[in-house]
Amino acid sequence: MDTGQDAVADLRLGDLDIVLTEYDAASSPPTEPGLALYHLAFDPYLLVIPPDWQVIPGSLRDLAGRPWVAGPPGTACDHALLRLAAEAGISIPAGDVCVEFPSVLTLVTAGRGAAIIPRTALMQAQVTVCDLPPLGGRHIGAWHQAGPSQPPPATETVLGALARAAHGLPQAA
Repeated sequence: MDTGQDAVADLRLGDLDIVLTEYDAASSPPTEPGLALYHLAFDPYLLVIPPDWQVIPGSLRDLAGRPWVAGPPGTACDHALLRLAAEAGISIPAGDVCVEFPSVLTLVTAGRGAAIIPRTALMQAQVTVCDLPPLGGRHIGAWHQAGPSQPPPATETVLGALARAAHGLPQAA
């Protein structure tokens, strides 16, 4: 499995035409020398908690001291959780870290902790979605080679199809 940096290196070599990426919307867009970032979608964050927790938080402060299920360091959800915890003045106890959102939701359902997830990841999980003021979101984008003749027509066609598909993503309520 390629890491993000391996995929970007393959893109630079011409072995890939497009590399999907994400970043917390509260952060500046990432930059990569020689590459252009094509914006595809905005995906709002949700706070989800285990269904058996006896609290409906009005803010993240109401979850101080409770466990969390986090994304890996450096991911959009990790950045969001750390940013939101700092804004709320709470610390995030060490807990489970998951790469895939179905695993995050399974752990939340099992009572292992709360989580910040993008709306598109919610699926049909048996979790409690908390109605908090907007938590921000992540941008989903696609890297492609930059330059006067870039992207080539086939890549431009795929980028356009990805952007059209992204318009069908669930939007913030």
